[in-house]
Amino acid sequence: MNKFPFKIESEALSACCRMFAQQLPSQSEAFAEILSIAEKLSAGESAGLGPNQKAKQAARVVTIFDRIGAGRKKSSADRFLPLESLSASEAAVFPSEVTSSGRGEVGSSAITGAFQRSDLDDNETYLEKILSALRQHAWGVPSEYHAWPADVSLYDHARITAAIAACLTEVDPAKLKDIDTALVQDFCAPGKLTAAQKQLLSEPVGLLIGGDISGIQRFIYTISGDGAARALRGRSFYLQILTEVLVRSILNELNLSYCSVIYAGGGNFYLLAPLSATEKLPSIRKQIARKLLRYHGIELYLSLGSAEIPFSGFRKGAFPTYWNRMHQDLGVRKQQRYRELEAEMHPLVFQPQLHGGNQEKVCAVCGEEKADTKRVADTDERICRSCESFGDVLGRRLPETGFIRFTFGDPAEGKPGSFEDTLAAFGVGFELFSKTGKPLGEAAVQISNPRRSVVWEIDDPDSSWRAPASPLPTVRWRHYVAAEVPYATFDEMQDAIVEGTKRLGVLRMDVDNLGEVFQAGFGKGTESIATISRISALSFQLSLFFEGYLKRLCEKYSHIYTVYSGGDDLFLVGPWQEALELAFEVHRQFTRYTHENPLLHISGGMSFIHGKYPIAQAADDAHDAEEMAKSVEGKNAFAFLDEAFRWDDFAKVAEKKALLVSNRDLPSALLQTLQQLDSQREASGRKQFGRWIWMGEYQLFRMEERLKGNLAAADVIRKVRSQLRESYYSDLHQWAKAARWAQLAIRRD
Repeated sequence: MNKFPFKIESEALSACCRMFAQQLPSQSEAFAEILSIAEKLSAGESAGLGPNQKAKQAARVVTIFDRIGAGRKKSSADRFLPLESLSASEAAVFPSEVTSSGRGEVGSSAITGAFQRSDLDDNETYLEKILSALRQHAWGVPSEYHAWPADVSLYDHARITAAIAACLTEVDPAKLKDIDTALVQDFCAPGKLTAAQKQLLSEPVGLLIGGDISGIQRFIYTISGDGAARALRGRSFYLQILTEVLVRSILNELNLSYCSVIYAGGGNFYLLAPLSATEKLPSIRKQIARKLLRYHGIELYLSLGSAEIPFSGFRKGAFPTYWNRMHQDLGVRKQQRYRELEAEMHPLVFQPQLHGGNQEKVCAVCGEEKADTKRVADTDERICRSCESFGDVLGRRLPETGFIRFTFGDPAEGKPGSFEDTLAAFGVGFELFSKTGKPLGEAAVQISNPRRSVVWEIDDPDSSWRAPASPLPTVRWRHYVAAEVPYATFDEMQDAIVEGTKRLGVLRMDVDNLGEVFQAGFGKGTESIATISRISALSFQLSLFFEGYLKRLCEKYSHIYTVYSGGDDLFLVGPWQEALELAFEVHRQFTRYTHENPLLHISGGMSFIHGKYPIAQAADDAHDAEEMAKSVEGKNAFAFLDEAFRWDDFAKVAEKKALLVSNRDLPSALLQTLQQLDSQREASGRKQFGRWIWMGEYQLFRMEERLKGNLAAADVIRKVRSQLRESYYSDLHQWAKAARWAQLAIRRD
């Protein structure tokens, strides 16, 4: 018997891809029944095209963002995903209006080729190769089973169909035909369901599983020392790796393939599993908790929540209910960390692990006492093996890396040390390779009994890239990793600033109300069009922006250091003016990417720090600024210099600042005067009219008079006066913030 329902899943993928594949594996009657049901549940609505829809069969995929806020009035036409192979380029990522109705042949040979099994391929590798090819080449191709408008790609539809098909292998075969009939009735005429059909569709068929890694903030940011910049990058990337390893570990325990992954990234993941997973989850929780506790102490913990989903739960509009139940269970379990370990916790947490207070063993980066600390060359500092691996192995080598290879074999329990030791405990080997396939260092941990490998391409490769060869069955995936570390230390980054005050900006941004968008963004009640495939498509397209396109966007700013970007959020460090400029650009591009959908917007905040400022505190400060922005009514805002503005208002502040720095002959008193007037306005308690108006008029007029010999400078003050007068000084507060911004932009430290 196969390790997992390989046959049914590969049949599901190939059936969904028959537009590409000329020869399909034979389908038995049982397979056909399961696939028929799986397709209906994946779509969540009636499959196929009616007589009046044939002429409108979709040739392109409508961006899922045009389906958020179902029924909303739009001022422009739908936009469609490009018929391009997956890449991080703007042309391949951003939807556009198209008039052509022809179906593309993008990647048809690659997809067809994926169905050709090599001599090395085992069942698991073969299936994942098909899935990888679909992601790479069919992410923008519509499934032919969807009626107009097609808003789910062939890739999303096929993989969800395969995941559901795996669940159906545990259903009594004698019920399959009746279930299929009931689903047709439910989709076409739900009011005519018999009592027996209602009972049949109410039976659970699958288990939604959600995973969340807790402790990420403390793990990433509580570091110090000269190597903090590299260590920060390494720790952030390690969490991406750990998420992948934990997902695959759970899949292995549940005997499932990668088709069951709805989404994985940024310390979060969602799986669809057969009902039998319910019995296995407690032991999985315990096994993972024990390993994370051994290798990371109480820093990192994986919460696993779940919710059963019946056949009727896949119906259009019903799925968010079960999605919410899974998140509710996940939230409860996040508040019960290590409950599954019970008595094991006491000696591991409350008893001393080392000597205690031994400064000779304290790591200069993480600040913890470790037995394996060693002296850093030419310094008095000591560093533990774990921090050394994050900084020197990941942080230092990532800029040179083109490929990452994971090798899967037997778990190897060893002493806690490097991150490779942790991965080995889950049976995963880890190697870095250059873009030409050259190994970057020696593998620190050897995995026994290696069986297969997975290779990540960490960017869009060109013709010069050469993937590392392997004697094992291997599948390749495209991932986008912000590998660049422009400076070894934040002090060096700060010293490189040539204009304005020498300070760094710590920038955090994320999508507003995303939970609500997943719950109700596709409509409510009978008007909802929410399905598992649409939710999966939304997750994929959001991650494509934050993981893929944002990498390209950041590359235009040579000094920006990407700590993290993925899922729906980002964390960046850079020269403060560059960071501000990038914040504006991220907001502008995200707005364009989501087609100016009023339900999808982004808020952010930036802390203003010195290069020696503790990064953990800087992260907290940036988080506080982000929360300040999200406190603005309607959100969609940005916080800077202890003030939150909606993006359109912040853009006005930026315009005013640009005018104030346009002439370096302007007296510094101008900037001080604008801030003083605003302070007087604030102190008076009168926001609209007050003595500051005539005081401002008088003071600005006198400044203009004194600059008669400098017409250009006088003209700037005249424009400031004119704009203030036109608004009856109602925008004085914006001018004050612009003045403070201008002071920072022109001041020399």
